[in-house]
Amino acid sequence: MLDTKCLRRGNLILLLITIGLLCVILSCARTPSTKKAPGLAPEGPAQIESIKVVSLPSEQATRVAITSSKAVPYTTFKLVQPLRIIVDVTALPTEGLTGPDVSKDRIIKAITFERMDDKSLGTRVTATLYEDVEYSVQEKDGIIDVLLSLKKPYETVGPPVVASKEEAVAQKEPRLFFAPGKTKLNQILGIDFFMLPKNKSRVTITTREKAEYELSRKDPLTLLLEIKEVTIRPELTRYIDSSHFRGVVNRITPIVRVPDRSVAFEIQLKEMVPYHLMGTEQEIRLDFNKTSVKPPAKTITTARLAKTTVQPNQIPREVEPAVGPPRAPKPKKYRKYTGERISLDFANADIKNILKLIGEVSKLNLVWGPEVKGTVSMRLKNVPWDQALDIVLQSNDLGM
Repeated sequence: MLDTKCLRRGNLILLLITIGLLCVILSCARTPSTKKAPGLAPEGPAQIESIKVVSLPSEQATRVAITSSKAVPYTTFKLVQPLRIIVDVTALPTEGLTGPDVSKDRIIKAITFERMDDKSLGTRVTATLYEDVEYSVQEKDGIIDVLLSLKKPYETVGPPVVASKEEAVAQKEPRLFFAPGKTKLNQILGIDFFMLPKNKSRVTITTREKAEYELSRKDPLTLLLEIKEVTIRPELTRYIDSSHFRGVVNRITPIVRVPDRSVAFEIQLKEMVPYHLMGTEQEIRLDFNKTSVKPPAKTITTARLAKTTVQPNQIPREVEPAVGPPRAPKPKKYRKYTGERISLDFANADIKNILKLIGEVSKLNLVWGPEVKGTVSMRLKNVPWDQALDIVLQSNDLGM
């Protein structure tokens, strides 16, 4: 009897050991391997693995290759003070990353990189140039390829060249422009937004003389253009809403910093696209590529104030024409305009926005009722503001 109990106990212990071994084997078979497959990008933010420069003397060009651990968004633009190409990459530099040797390159003077100040995980790569270049950018498999080519000299012999549509737009004066004041500081005289061919767009800031400026990124969708040692007319401190255009610019907001004697412009975008910054003697231009974001639908209803009509039976008798020989018409008196001169160029602009602008220039309180609606298309160059107001009112059957 005792032997039977011992035998059963031994069998039970053997069964438990067997079950335990089976559980261990099954759990090991089902545990996924933690080993990463080769070629997969590591977790976390992307990293810049290398920055290489290849000189192409036969093509009078230089190629810059920025390699990241995975494909990342980037922005490329050119600055002229000093002359340099900047590539903002949404990736962090790897530990021990160094800049390439460009001592023998004839286009690039130096290449540096640094963490960007904004909250995005980005790095700014700056290539300082010996002379002006044309550049193109391509991205494939995590490699941002920037090709810098020397500009070809202009031919002095040959037929005259007809300006392209884009160049013709560049030569236009801003639609909102003021004459320089008496201040000694450099002045911002005009701000404008243009649509260029192929749905590209341009922001133009006109100054009295050449200005020093700096461009940075405030957040993933906002650029900050700071112009130093300048002042701005109060009439230009209003924001510009360009959200209903096909361009990438959503809004331009001026920020006046009186203690620093500088003016900054917050340029809010619908999406981040490649852009190009260029400065001339009296202009700062910021050109943007086209955007895939469509503008919101907007319905514009043109309306005018109806003229008040008087029925014949309502004419007072005292104003009826007297019988007698016709009187000679009185000579027409022309009003003398003395307001500050301004230039305006609008296409299908809301009349209320134009009245607000003239009110700011004239420092008058202009009041209109809810029935004042409609759009205005006009181009006035160097006219007194009171004459501009009369033209706007007369063309829309309004009065003061």
